[in-house]
Amino acid sequence: MIEEYLFLQTPEIQDKILVLRSIILKASSEIEETLKFKTAFYVYKGMFCYFSVEAKSKRLYIGFCDGHLMADPKQDMVSDGNKQIRKLFVDKIDSSLISTLDELLKEAIWVKDILKSGKKSSVQSKKRRIL
Repeated sequence: MIEEYLFLQTPEIQDKILVLRSIILKASSEIEETLKFKTAFYVYKGMFCYFSVEAKSKRLYIGFCDGHLMADPKQDMVSDGNKQIRKLFVDKIDSSLISTLDELLKEAIWVKDILKSGKKSSVQSKKRRIL
């Protein structure tokens, strides 16, 4: 599905994406992979996350579509001025990154579940308690 996107990336970025996509897809059997906006996109009860490469630095990142609602106590994500999306940059794949990504995926799934249930205030309340 995302072969078109992979083909456009450097071999180093391709290798990272292949590892990361398996982690994302294992997070829930309901996550679907697709190509949107010329990038690899993952859908879970709406737009969930995606891969992109920052133009200036050429760094790979995972963008979380509702990242502004996610708790990020270790401050692993950055906003770059976007109101909703938060980015997790992927410089190297190691056990620390995999652990962080697993935690963020669980949080992102929880946020989507709450949003789908119509209880957005629950997300904001939890986020305030963690921060």
